[in-house]
Parts: sequence; C-alpha cells; structure tokens
Amino acid sequence: EITTRLVGSEMCIRDSSRKGKRSMKMKKSVIVVVCLLLVGIFGWSIAKANSADIKVHLGAGTIVMDQQELVLTPDEAIMVQEDTVYLPLRPLMEKMDYQVFWDAGMQNVSMEKGDQTYFMTIGSNQYVRNGQTITLDNAPILVNGKTMVPVTFFTNVMNKTVEVSNSHV
Repeated sequence: EITTRLVGSEMCIRDSSRKGKRSMKMKKSVIVVVCLLLVGIFGWSIAKANSADIKVHLGAGTIVMDQQELVLTPDEAIMVQEDTVYLPLRPLMEKMDYQVFWDAGMQNVSMEKGDQTYFMTIGSNQYVRNGQTITLDNAPILVNGKTMVPVTFFTNVMNKTVEVSNSHV
C-alpha cells in the first residue's frame, strides 16, 4: 500500500509493502544465522565427543591414536585383569614422542618429552608426573618383559581421554 503526505514543502511517499518485505528478509536472515550457530555448536560437540586421545577396542584387540591403529606385537596385547584394562606402555608413549627408559635392576620406567617427565615402578601404584606423586588403584605390571599400565595411568596421570569399547572397530 502506497500512501502520500505533505510535510512542509516536500511530499513523502511511504510504501508499506516494501517495509514488510524488508522485515521478512530480516527474519529469514536471523533464522538462518541461528540455525548455522546451532549446527556449529552441535557439530563441535559431536566431534569433541568422538575425539578421544586413545581409543581401545577390546573386541579387536586394537589401540587407535591420531586415527591410526598402533601395531602391537603379541607380547603387547591389551589385557583385562580383575576388571582393569591394561595397555602396553612403550608403544603408546613412543607414539606420543616420549623417550622411554627401562631400568631392569630397579624395575622402573621413566619417560621424557621436553620438560614433561613421568616415572613408575613395577608393582607400585605410585606414579610421578613432573615431580608430583599420584596414587592410582592399580600398579603397572610386567608381562612377558613388557610394561603394562592401567588405563587410569593415561586418564589420571597424563590427563588423556581414553575411550574403551568392546567393539571390533
């Protein structure tokens, strides 16, 4: 609807249908922006939920890090002992670029990467991260000459996210 009116010496023409179209365009723009934000937030949440640092597939006996399956020897097989999942220490730490040192006489392991250090003794549930002692329920164990650590070493001592499933990948 077009209306006219005289204001001073000028005539003003008002097109109300045009204002309605602008209002509809604005509403559509706001809806599009809100939808994009929601998709972004939910997409990020889903991606974050699926981005565990370490994925353990008990059914397949595999460990995945950085979207790559670690090659494990038969001596490094994932173990479940009294409801605790144990993982082979060396292949995981080396995948994270740590240097791993074994002291057979003392039965302890130290790991270094830059200024980060970790230390553990076979049979002791006391782990050391950068000089700070952390006590876990389970100690590292030695199986066929390989150090096996509970998953909680990675979650509680190294602050990694670990996803353990019974899947076959």
